[in-house]
Amino acid sequence: MTNFLDSVDWPRLMTKLGWPNFRFHDLRGTAISQWIAAGIPLTTVRELAGHASLSTTNLYARSADSALAEAKKLADSHIARNLTATKRMTQPTHPQEAQTSNRTPEDADPEPQRTRQTRNRGVR
Repeated sequence: MTNFLDSVDWPRLMTKLGWPNFRFHDLRGTAISQWIAAGIPLTTVRELAGHASLSTTNLYARSADSALAEAKKLADSHIARNLTATKRMTQPTHPQEAQTSNRTPEDADPEPQRTRQTRNRGVR
């Protein structure tokens, strides 16, 4: 019985797929990084990967840490941009709006005052 892996011309297949520099070993590194990112304890990842030393597994953990730090920077930047945009949207754009923004609802709408004045005149 022929081994499937031995029966395929992998370099030719990878080139045909558009992955001429693909190496199966890269999948191993991706899997280890994903396990770490998923929160699997490093000692467990070390066993799954077959690393003799935890220091080898830590190489992948440092890579994951730097990826998380970069993701945090991107998220912080995104949040800051949205807060700035929201702040701009809520600030008055015309001087008249700035003057009326500190007024009370009674000051902003003269109609209730007229009603009150009319009512008070009738009581006297």
